[in-house]
Amino acid sequence: NAPLLADDHVLTGPGARAEIQFDFYHRIRLAQDSEVHLTQLDNQMYQMQVFRGTVTFAAIAGGDAQVEVSIPGAAIRPVAYGNYRISVYPDGTADITVRSGEAEIFTPGGSERLRPGRTMRVRLVGTSDTEYQFIAALPRDAWDEFSERRDKDLRSSERVYEYVSRDVYGA
Repeated sequence: NAPLLADDHVLTGPGARAEIQFDFYHRIRLAQDSEVHLTQLDNQMYQMQVFRGTVTFAAIAGGDAQVEVSIPGAAIRPVAYGNYRISVYPDGTADITVRSGEAEIFTPGGSERLRPGRTMRVRLVGTSDTEYQFIAALPRDAWDEFSERRDKDLRSSERVYEYVSRDVYGA
């Protein structure tokens, strides 16, 4: 429960997990062996880079922050509330899967919309070109199940916000 600032890095080791809550409505979870660099944490503007590993970004209804998650060769901007799984592999390839919601994916060649049930596989070629392809959504696994359980746990504690503002962190 430590505050984080822009330019902080969050890393997880083998068997570890972490969760960063930006506000009541936005959070990112890191699976084991993952690294995220927080690049901007201004009022209602959250930007981060995923260097390696698997993360799940969640945005729930009611939040109005602008969010951008960068990976090698692309940037992901959620345009609807939902859950977004992003994996960056050692070879530089990345998978973006929309579990729910919708995202706009920006590459040097333009932008694409990604909806639930699909995965966009991205690979940086050289220093400035990106190859990508759309495939069926990656199958759910233990990480997705953990993230869904965590979301359910957080929803069950929402009753506390009948008494405390949603802007009070840690309530």
